[in-house]
Amino acid sequence: MAAKEQDPGSLLSRLQSNLNDFYKLQATRNEPSAFDDPTAFSFSDWIPQVDIKENRRRFQFSLDVPGIDPKNLQVTLDNGLLAISGERSMEKTSGEESDRLRERAYGAFERRFRLPATADPAKVNAKCRHGVLTVTVGKQRAPKAEKISIE
Repeated sequence: MAAKEQDPGSLLSRLQSNLNDFYKLQATRNEPSAFDDPTAFSFSDWIPQVDIKENRRRFQFSLDVPGIDPKNLQVTLDNGLLAISGERSMEKTSGEESDRLRERAYGAFERRFRLPATADPAKVNAKCRHGVLTVTVGKQRAPKAEKISIE
């Protein structure tokens, strides 16, 4: 039996889905966020939507990640860069089924956010409930500027 060729319909469906995701992201934001890392989307198959809230004690990031096992999510904060990544696997279909329409995105994603100096790396908490990953980063006092005398 010859090697299985990719169905051109599925390639077009994936391209259409990726374009839809891109346009949805652009439509929800008029300008880039101060939190966004410019390279955040370079290795992502899809981009989960995020809401960012801030108060005097914390930053809160809420990402839509339905269908992802929390074990497949990673959250790191290193040198002021919050990285959230994961992967949603495609469901296997039986030999009797065929896809008629596939709009949900699958594969790996990574979102990165540059945090201000007030973010406290010792106060990071993440929980996933009902398909929403909530990452909370506590704040610390801003470092005081050091005065330097000029001779």
